[in-house]
Amino acid sequence: MIVKRHQPLNFFFLVSDAISIIISFILAYFVRFFTFLPAPKGIPEFGYYLNSIFLFLFIHIIVFHFQRFYKIKLKRPRSEDLFTIFINIIITNLVALGFLSYLRSYRLTKFEISHLFLLVYAVLGFFFIFISRGFVWNTIRAAYRKNYKRNTLVIGAGETGQMIAEKIKKYEDLGYKFVGFVDDEKGGEDILGKTNQLSKIVKEMNIKEIFIALPLHLYDKFIDIIKIANENIVELRLVPDMLQYLTLKTGIDKFEGIPVINLMDIPLMGWKSVLKRIIDIIISFVCLIILIPVFLLTALLIKLTSKGKIIYKQERVGLDGKQFKIYKFRTMIEDAERQTGPVWAADDDPRITPIGKILRKLSIDEFPQLYNVLKGDMSLVGPRPERPYFVESFKKYFPHYMLRHKVKSGMTGWAQAHGLRGNTPLDKRLEYDLYYIENWSLMLDFKILWMTFWKGFIDKKTT
Repeated sequence: MIVKRHQPLNFFFLVSDAISIIISFILAYFVRFFTFLPAPKGIPEFGYYLNSIFLFLFIHIIVFHFQRFYKIKLKRPRSEDLFTIFINIIITNLVALGFLSYLRSYRLTKFEISHLFLLVYAVLGFFFIFISRGFVWNTIRAAYRKNYKRNTLVIGAGETGQMIAEKIKKYEDLGYKFVGFVDDEKGGEDILGKTNQLSKIVKEMNIKEIFIALPLHLYDKFIDIIKIANENIVELRLVPDMLQYLTLKTGIDKFEGIPVINLMDIPLMGWKSVLKRIIDIIISFVCLIILIPVFLLTALLIKLTSKGKIIYKQERVGLDGKQFKIYKFRTMIEDAERQTGPVWAADDDPRITPIGKILRKLSIDEFPQLYNVLKGDMSLVGPRPERPYFVESFKKYFPHYMLRHKVKSGMTGWAQAHGLRGNTPLDKRLEYDLYYIENWSLMLDFKILWMTFWKGFIDKKTT
């Protein structure tokens, strides 16, 4: 809502990116051909490179769009910008190189772009886009803090109202200022008065926006609040009292022309789920072929060092709460839970075999799950699947736990990419899993795979 109002700011980011790309491209030409770098084929005409700027510019902007780089997001980590720009540069260079090579192979152009130029451009483009983004954002924040003041009031100081107030405070960079609450039942320094004093408070505090977060039994005051807001030309927003019970995003649908609120709206639906499935099939199939030597060596080591089956199958809960058999290389002694029943594997668990410790450390024991991905039981990325016994226990203590099963389980997930593996706090992992479900995108999947490879591939805890 607030973000949508400030979407025009994206124009400044787009202009900033375009200028950075053009400057980087021109500088890269002169660095490549007029410095110490060798040019055995001679110096090509600048016009050829100048004409191709538009191709690079077009690809960059399209890729940034699909990366949601032009979505206003407060408190965006600079590391996230770095990753997004890095991936964008790689994709742009590969696509442009492929396109220009295609034109040259069919003699539609004589231009052959220098590979060393692309490397120089990648470095300069990465630097200029990142720096200019920071400069534009800092300039915008300074301008809003100075010239755009939007005093905001919350009616209702209960749990929902407190939640809304905390959210408003995050938007100070865009000029929003939380001034306090109006509440008939509570007191405190943030309480400016009661609802019968609302008109006076609005005028004295120069209120521009009001959020109604009243409990259901006080909604009889709603009509008076609307009247006061209209008289003072104040924007009015209603927050459902059930907000604290909702976890996934809500959306507005229409059923035969009737507005309907969808309380569990997730982005991974329709063609997006089809695309994700296609990527899962391709990557899992390729990885299974490439990893055949690893599979054979691992199987041999397991067979030579302990008695029992090589592949361990276990019931897990996946999409829509349906159970499936997950495949792992066996890392424990045969029938490890015969006496104890289902229990968590602890650090230095005596049931883990010597070779099992190594497999767990390197996450190699998880590789057979690529077959689960290929079958469709799992995805490469998603919340990690849990055993039915533990699911039944967890859902009693964590009301939102079953929402993890709105998407396919994954070999890795947003929680695992942040180091939440093995015996880590369940509530924290659940928070990360629900964030992933709410904010899914193809780029988020690739980001998680990247983070898992660099940060989570070698696990310091047993899993």
